[in-house]
Amino acid sequence: MRQPFSITEMTRGVSVRVVPHQTIRVAVINDLHVPFHDPQAIALCLQVLQTVTPDLVIINGDFIDFFAISRFDRSPQRKLMVGEEIKEARKVLQRLTTQCQPRKWIFLMGNHEDRLRHYLWTKAPELSSLEELQVANLLGLSDNWVVLDYTDVPQPVGCDVVPTVHFPEMFVTHGDKIRLSGNTVNLARSIFLKVLRNCLVGHWHRADVYVQMDYHGKSRGSWVVPCLCYQRPHWDSGRIWGQGLAVIEMNQRGFFKVDIVSFIRENGHILAFWNGKEFGVKIEGRRNK
Repeated sequence: MRQPFSITEMTRGVSVRVVPHQTIRVAVINDLHVPFHDPQAIALCLQVLQTVTPDLVIINGDFIDFFAISRFDRSPQRKLMVGEEIKEARKVLQRLTTQCQPRKWIFLMGNHEDRLRHYLWTKAPELSSLEELQVANLLGLSDNWVVLDYTDVPQPVGCDVVPTVHFPEMFVTHGDKIRLSGNTVNLARSIFLKVLRNCLVGHWHRADVYVQMDYHGKSRGSWVVPCLCYQRPHWDSGRIWGQGLAVIEMNQRGFFKVDIVSFIRENGHILAFWNGKEFGVKIEGRRNK
């Protein structure tokens, strides 16, 4: 029986092309930042995914934070916790793959996964080429996964330099190398004006959509997916991030629709709506009104 989509490699180890052979659903989840993930937001995400029943799930970067080896100031105790971060990330990954079983998973490295490579380059270059210390192996990603990573050399036009999933009429990437300020107001529009193609990104921990119609009546735009980590960064008390996921429906001609499923906090619950159905998780512990 013919598969609902096919995956072919484009730039080796960096990008792939997904071609649908029938109407498919693709879920994109972003920025869990384990161990700073929000378990209740993840529970709500899984509720939505169990109804969506995606054919393909893309983990679009910054799944693990690697805060312990970041270049930013942090408590000295955190420097000893890399192993704990990895253990927790594997547990969260196991929960996701147990409760959601698409035909394929794709894992895109983000700038936080890339922290490990840069740490090894500067602190232990002799160990940087060990397969055992690669993020995919530390997280236990098997051959059933498609894993895409950054390249460290310039590429010609037509090749990718960051992890990217290409579809017939759009592409998905983490977004950190699309250089914009974190305080950009019209974020999705600014991204579109950078790439001039339909695209979906994460990285900025907020939901945003920009769609415009060209002179010939064809719509193009960009979509920004919010995060699944805790919403209040310790380094900016005035910032509140958004939570949620994206669902893409696409047919064999490449026509697609993107739903940004944003999470809402109200009356002690986290709520979401998709395709006319309401989902909810009671907020436990750290209570937000």
